Order: sequence, then C-alpha cells, then structure tokens
Amino acid sequence: MKKDAAECTRVLKDRFGYDTFREGQAEVVDALLSGRDAVGIMPTGGGKSICYQLPALLLPGVTVVVSPLISLMADQVRSLSENGIPAAFLNSSLNPEAFCDTVRAAAAGEYRLLYVAPERLDTAPFRELARNLDVSLVAVDEAHCISQWGQNFRPSYLNIADFITQMPRRPVVSAFTATATLRVREDIVAALGLRDPLTVVSGFNRPNLYFEVTKPQNKQKELLLYVKKRAGRCGIVYCSTRKTVEAVRELLARHGVSAVRYHAGLSDAERRRNQEDFLYDRADVMVATNAFGMGIDKPDARCDNCGNCHGAFEEVDATEWMRAALNCVHQICGRGWPYGKAMVCDVLKGAVNEKVRRARLADVRTFGLLTALPQRKILDVLDALEQDGFLAVSDGRYPTLTLGPEAERAREEGFRYMLRVPKRAPDADGNADATSEDLFETLRALRRRLAEGANVPAY
Repeated sequence: MKKDAAECTRVLKDRFGYDTFREGQAEVVDALLSGRDAVGIMPTGGGKSICYQLPALLLPGVTVVVSPLISLMADQVRSLSENGIPAAFLNSSLNPEAFCDTVRAAAAGEYRLLYVAPERLDTAPFRELARNLDVSLVAVDEAHCISQWGQNFRPSYLNIADFITQMPRRPVVSAFTATATLRVREDIVAALGLRDPLTVVSGFNRPNLYFEVTKPQNKQKELLLYVKKRAGRCGIVYCSTRKTVEAVRELLARHGVSAVRYHAGLSDAERRRNQEDFLYDRADVMVATNAFGMGIDKPDARCDNCGNCHGAFEEVDATEWMRAALNCVHQICGRGWPYGKAMVCDVLKGAVNEKVRRARLADVRTFGLLTALPQRKILDVLDALEQDGFLAVSDGRYPTLTLGPEAERAREEGFRYMLRVPKRAPDADGNADATSEDLFETLRALRRRLAEGANVPAY
C-alpha cells in the first residue's frame, strides 16, 4: 500500500535524522511503496540505503537485502540497531551458534531487515526460511555485480532471480549501485527479471567531497607526507592487492600512524575487530582492498569539489614543449617503428640507455630538446597532448603514439599551447586558520570521550 509523503518524511526524520530526501530518494521510495520495481544509480554516500531501509519500516513483513560485502552488512546492521530498527545479517562471519540464533529470530518475525550474501540464496536452509517469511521487498545492493559487463561480476548474483521466482509471493524488487553504464543497467533489469522498473540516475557529483588526481614520483613518500599533514584525522587508503595492503599498513605503522588493515585474506574476527577500531576512532587509517566497502558510514570527510577546480593550478606557455614532442613522434615513427610514451620521453630527455642505443634514436633532431625538463613533466605534456587530440594512442597490447587529428593546428601561425600545471606549493589544508583548527580538534577529542563512554561510534 502506498504511503503518503508526510508519513515518509516523518519516518525519515524520526528514524534516520534527515529533514529532507536527497536527489532521487523520494522517487525510489514512492515507487517501492506503490509496489513498483526500481533501479537506483546513485553515488557512494548518495543515500542508496535509505531508499530500501525506509520502505522496510512502512511495508509489512521483512525486507531481504542482498549485499556482497561483509563489512557493509555489519556496518548497516549496527547503525540500524542503534536507531532502534531490528535488523540482522547472515554471512560467513557468524559462528554456528550465532547463525542459528539469527535464523530462529528471523523465522519468529523479529527483524524488519535481513541482510544476506548472494551465495546464501542458493542454500536449501535459507530458501526454506525465506518461504516461511513474509518478504515484501528484496533490495539488491552493488547490483552491477550481476552484469558480465560490470567491473565486479559475481556469478552468485545470477541466483537472485531464481530465488525470487521460488518465493510463494513475488515481492517488490529493487536494485542499487553507484555506477552503471546503459549496458550494465539493461543487464541488471534483465537478469533480475524486473517488471517495468522506475530507473533513477542521480549525478555523481557530491558537494562535500574533494577529488584530486596526482602522479607522485615516490608513492610511499607522498602518502606519508599526506597522512602526516592530517595527523589525527580518519581516512581510507585503498590498494589493488592484499600484498600492497600489508606493505602500506606496515609502512604507516613504522612511521607512527595508527593504521589497521582489511582484505579477504584475514580472518573474520580480525576484519571485524579492525573495522570496529576504525569506526570507533581507535585507528585513524584503514588500509584496504575493495573488500572494504566504500559506503562505510564514517562521516569525517572534508574539503571542496575537485582538485582541477581548487585553484592550485596555473597556466604556462608550453608551445615549445608541444612542438618538440610532436616533432619527436613524427621523426621516430617515420622510421617505421611504433613507440610508446616511455621511448618518446627518453628521446626528448636525451637519455642514453640500451633501448635508445639499440633503436639508434640518439641521432634524431629532437634528441635532448627537453633535457631541462624533469621526466615526469615530459610525460605530463604527452598526456595533455593526447587528451587534447594532438597525439593519438593505439589500443593494442603495447600502446604506441602517432600524431592526432589536432596536430596540424600546431603549424598555424601564432598558435600557442597553454598547459595547466600544479602550483609549486598548494595549500593542502584549505584556508582554515589555526584558531578554528584548534577548536575543531578540541571538540573532536570531546566527542571521542563521550562516544567511548556510550560505546558507540564517534559520529
């Protein structure tokens, strides 16, 4: 049964503490309460969980939430329980006794939300439990995992549609993810068997987050400098492999940074302990693979929108650099051999190494033209020329350079090429003065003491 807007707003305020819905939330909530399937493409932190948690309180029975990340399940269940909303999860982190207790409580109708891993749906005990539950809504989180065109395809997600069809009464079905191309969205709808779903795609921009891309010469040194400048503040360092997680955490710990680790190779007990240490401010930095969800509720994020808009850049006349680079590509590719950015950079820098000698490129006219520039700056110039269409990069296994469609413009009389580069000493901490920063830290310390006394996360 559809609930009126006033009741939804009241629940949003009373149970979740928000005065208004964020972009896209109200439309999804209204669709689900009306009995219509829905797809929500919303950025991390954009409020996807409210879209199914709020309807779960207004619909009869229980809402089943399918989630692939143990850390996110535990985080959301803890947050819901602290708000007086009965919720639980079923996954491999529970010992047999706790698992059986949760199943019994679910069968008795004690929960409004039940979080499960997708692998759990294909087990006979859970399917038996689900058939005896009054399931009004199924919410599929990280729904891009169901698509073979998604970045984290998980075959176990293909069991969801079969699980839904075997239920005595088909519930309303919703799917949520942070990013999905049109092809992935179509896959989600088809694979889950959604019926005329409302699709809401909200913008990726979040005004409370700051985005910046940097290319450090020494990653470890830059990371330590970044963390040290923000001593006492929380943050997550994401790494692509478990091995890198271990190395980075050890590096931070060795330099006095309070850091914990999270990846799939750790025991459930350690993952749970480390997650709690991070949430409860006992550790400042979490070093993790993407097994640690980006939607973890830790609202200590700071600053502005984007490094490219932050004012930490200046324009320089790079016309001569551009011409040297284009001439170099023309000369060495004209010899009939394809080369990539690394070789072009070596030639422009005047590097005398085995690769350059073997290719006999030290005699080209552009050899050493940009000797005065650091190698990193030459690569930045090549990247910018590619982005602006002056250079083109092949799609092969070993990407090679050729002149791009805009290269002819460089021959025009009076043409100048301006390049945006970072200023030498950007203000990494924004414009907060010492007084406001001292006050912030004083209040933060007070918040931590109060939270420890109440045994809740500091926020």
